[in-house]
Amino acid sequence: MKEYRIEDPLDLHKVFRVYRSHGGFGWLFRGQADAGWALLPKAGRVEFNNGRDLGRFNAWRELAVAYTSLPDNDWECLAIAQHYGLVTRLLDWSLNPLVATFFAIAERNEVDGAVYCYSSDVFIDRKMLPLDQLDQVACFLPRAINERLNRQAGVFTAHPEPATPLTESELAPPRSGQNLVRVVIPSRAKSEVRDMLTDYGVHLNGIFPDLDGLSRHINWQTARSLARKRDRAAGATDHQEEGPCGAR
Repeated sequence: MKEYRIEDPLDLHKVFRVYRSHGGFGWLFRGQADAGWALLPKAGRVEFNNGRDLGRFNAWRELAVAYTSLPDNDWECLAIAQHYGLVTRLLDWSLNPLVATFFAIAERNEVDGAVYCYSSDVFIDRKMLPLDQLDQVACFLPRAINERLNRQAGVFTAHPEPATPLTESELAPPRSGQNLVRVVIPSRAKSEVRDMLTDYGVHLNGIFPDLDGLSRHINWQTARSLARKRDRAAGATDHQEEGPCGAR
């Protein structure tokens, strides 16, 4: 797999000028907080992989009508289930590379994160294709069915064999190269990249437009501000101990 390694936050702009979404018909973007994680939907993970993800979804659908209105279309309903945390065969992506970058750096600061750029040649016709007749990994471009999906510019890949990780293949002509690229963000750069994204309005309150997102964002701002004050205080103390000539 082709890989870029970010040395400076501005390197992200250089990469994303090459890989663009073009409304979903170019590149899609997914951020993972640990660059070592495979590209697997939750239904393919060991703790959930029982081969019955569609049955689980149907059971969820029968019960979920008590809580909210659901779309009639199977694919859109599956996207709603994914949105609310059900384990499905869908894998979340975004048309916005900065949103994907946020998910790559918002957690696990002790390990490198990664943004994956993926280009699909296969797209799901939500009106024609039954859920159980998908025979290859395909891209699902949903309608604007909820606000969070809109804010995150959310799209999905659907995986008929959820336990099989997504891997690279050759782009279909007339394009050339591989359809999957990894952009590694070193652990040491995560904090600086998050500050840059915050300046651009890509933060918890921006991509989770609800009270939960607002509260989490304010909590992060508070913790970040206090950490900086502690760092400045520690630096001042070290300087005083060194003395005017740098000797202790």
